[in-house]
Order: sequence, then C-alpha cells, then structure tokens
Amino acid sequence: MSGSRSSSFQQQSASQALLSSETTKITIEADAKNRETIRKLLEAYEQEHNVFKAHGIKGADRIFNEIENILLLDLNIKIVTIYNNDKNSAAMIIAAFFGRRFALDNQPGNPTKYVEKDLLSECHHPLHTIMVMCYIAHVMQKKFLGKDSGYEDGEVYEKLKNELEDIACKIVSHLNSGESGADRVAIVLQADYKSEFGKDTKGKTNTTEKSEEKVGPYHDYLNRKFDQSREIMAIAYKAKARKFLSLRPCLHLMETRNKAVKTIKHTLNWTFRLAYILMFAYMLCRYPFYSSYDSTSSLGFWEMLPFLFVPAVLIAQVSMTIIKSIDHLIFDDFKLKHGSNPFGFYFSSVQRYVRLKKLAFWRVCLVVPLLSLEAIRFVVFAGLPSKPRNFWSGGWVILPLMLELLYCSLFTIATISSLRFFHSIQSIGFFVHIFKKMMKTVGMFILIFCTFWFVLAVTHVSLSRTLLVHNSTFIYTLSLPGKFEIFGEVQDEDRIGILSN
Repeated sequence: MSGSRSSSFQQQSASQALLSSETTKITIEADAKNRETIRKLLEAYEQEHNVFKAHGIKGADRIFNEIENILLLDLNIKIVTIYNNDKNSAAMIIAAFFGRRFALDNQPGNPTKYVEKDLLSECHHPLHTIMVMCYIAHVMQKKFLGKDSGYEDGEVYEKLKNELEDIACKIVSHLNSGESGADRVAIVLQADYKSEFGKDTKGKTNTTEKSEEKVGPYHDYLNRKFDQSREIMAIAYKAKARKFLSLRPCLHLMETRNKAVKTIKHTLNWTFRLAYILMFAYMLCRYPFYSSYDSTSSLGFWEMLPFLFVPAVLIAQVSMTIIKSIDHLIFDDFKLKHGSNPFGFYFSSVQRYVRLKKLAFWRVCLVVPLLSLEAIRFVVFAGLPSKPRNFWSGGWVILPLMLELLYCSLFTIATISSLRFFHSIQSIGFFVHIFKKMMKTVGMFILIFCTFWFVLAVTHVSLSRTLLVHNSTFIYTLSLPGKFEIFGEVQDEDRIGILSN
C-alpha cells in the first residue's frame, strides 16, 4: 500500500515538473516573440523621429536595451512584462520615449504599417501608465538636454510631461468626486503594481534572465534592498510631477504618511543627529585647528571626546557609502547584461549611483583627504615631541589650514543634509523645499563673493605693502587684513596711506 502511494507521488511530482518545464518553455517563447514585436515598433519610431540615432544609439537592439535599462533600474519594470500583461500600456510607454503622446498601432489588414492612436482609455491602469510616461519624459529631457541633435528634445519632452500631468490631475479629480471618492482615490494612489507587472500572463513570477538562475541569500538581500516601489505616488515623486503631487488627495496621503513616520526611530535619528552637529560645532569653535593645532596632547578625556567622536562618525558614514555603492554595483551586474564592454557598464553604474547620492559622494571626497592629513598630523607629532615655536610657518601652514577648511565643509554638509528631517513637519517642509531650490543661487553668490574678496584682498595687500612690514605668510595676510574690505570696513590708517608696524 505504501509502495503504491510512493509510486503515485513520484508520478505526480514528475508530471508537475514536466508541466512546469513546458510552461517555462512557452513563456520564454512568448517573451522572445514579444521582444521581436517591440523591436519592430522601435524601428518604426526611430525611422520617423531619429531620437536615439542623433545621440549615438543606433539599432533596434541598442535602443531596446536603453529603454529596458531605464525602466528596470529606476522603476523595476520590464517592458516585456508590461507587454505580456497590457499591450496598450506598453505601446503608450514606448511612445513616450520618442516624445509622442499617441502610440503607433497596426493598421487593420496591414501589420507592416502603423497609425497613431490614443490607447490610454484601453489600458488596464491608465493612471499608472500616465505616471510612467511622465517619468520617461522627465528622464529623456534630462538625458538629452543640452546636446546638439537637431531635435528639440527639451521642449518636446517638457510639453509632453505637462500634458500628461494635466490628464493625471483630471483622472484624480474625477476619482475624488462623490461620497466614496476620497477612499477610492486613496486606494488608487497607494496601489503597488508589483503584483500586476511582476507576474507574466500565466501568473508565474517574472524575473530577469540572470535572476532565473539559482540565487543565494546575498542576491535575495539585494532584491529586497533595491526592489523599487511601483506605486503611482513613488513614480510621480521620481518624475518630479509637482502639479500632480500638489493635488489635495496626494497632499492628504503624504500628510498621513508623515504622521506615521513620527516614531521612536525617527526621534532617535533626530537626537543623534543633533548631538553630532552640536559636538561638531563645539569642536570647531573651542579648538580651532589653525591657532591651537598642537594643544590636543594636553587635553583630558572629555575634552578629547569631540576629536574622537566626530572622525568616528565620518569614517562610519564613508564606510556605509562604500558598502552601499558596492551593493548597488553588484545588483546592477546581477540584474542586467553588461555586454561586451564591462568597464563601461560598471562606470555607468557607479555614475548613476553618484547621481542619486551626490551629497554622500562629496562627503567621501572630503573625508578621504581629511583622514590623510590627520595621519600626517599624527606622524609629525609622534616624531616631534617638542615642536619648535615657529613650526607652522612657511609651507607647513597649509596643513592646519586645509584641515580646518575640510572640517568646516563637512560641518556644512552635515547641517544642510539635516534639513530633510523637517520634511515631516508640514509648516516647515515648504520652506525647506524653497531653500533647496535656492542652493544653486546661493552657491553662485558665494563663488562671486569669494572672487571679489580675493581680488580686493590682493589689491589691498599690494598697495599697502603689508608683506614688507610683516613676517606673516601670504595666505594669512590675505585672509586677515583683506577680508573686511569687500564690506567697506577699511581701516583709517589704510585709507590715508599710513603704514604701521
């Protein structure tokens, strides 16, 4: 009896394995057929508009890879998977890559010819399709902006994005009407389409060609870490669809989520960030490197604590940035094919990560030379227990000066990056957004200010013959006597031409 049960169980397992193998084979054949259909559609678009060819991307295969990379890396969406589930949505999304509002559709009875047609009303999820198209228009505008292609990319994609945002706003306003409108629109905005576009037409989980292989726990960890949300609000945020996000239902949803963020973890982040900034500020003000660079050896434990705590935090931040960048690189390599140019693939992957984490990248660029200078400082003081009084004169003055500038720059980054915590406060978040928009203007002002400061300082030192009557270094002379002249605060002796010692 038990033998017959075992035999039937083995037969059932074998039949299930055979059925699974046949299903996988059918799915692969369907994907290959749909890929070929998409390539023909791309050729028709490119033949008419020459968008990618003008930027060095030639051939349907390269265009297909470019489109697939943008959707897969940024939105975790496969164009073939969308085509399997909703051909109309895939056609509209492909049209957005070429700056077109309407999709190309086969003429009845003539599959080789196409006509433009609005397929939006025939999509399964029109609002999701519009947001993906809006994101594509935003990415393509940034990707090709400023390149002389003979094709008005910026204006075309900007116009397309604005038009799509208007349509999305009308859809949300329509959903928000009626007694149950608020609940209905909240469900639509929070819907995550992973379950919809993460499975093929037969309900089997759809993965990339590489991920179909047996993966280990590390790849599972990368999938959980970088698997991007596909909900409409997340895509709209990436597309910078401000008009859409400013709608009342969207603002209400963001306010609800911000209230949920105010947890113990959020409070601890605030507390430790504030302690780090205050300790950093105390270290810079109480022990300036330029004037008391050699006095740290006489400090007690509590006085030395800022000198130990701040570098430890900086090292931890840089270490986490490096670890995350390596994970990001391995995830891209695991998810995509890098073809015959692996160096170019890895370079573009790192470049994309730097573009997403600009502040972390600049922190690394500042912390690495800072740690090098701290190592030099340690070696110098270890070899010179009794340092001469005029040790920091001449070229050595660069060492404490560079250290102080690096620490001040890192303090600025730490303070400004803390503004993101204010986004959860509704009354302050608006001003934080305005300040972020002002950063470029403020940066240009500081650059112009420093230029005028340097010119006036050099002119003042030259006319006053300060270097002839003082033994100070050139940098010290420029930074001290010349720094107030840009504000008109000239000393009386300088104004009447008296040189004093």
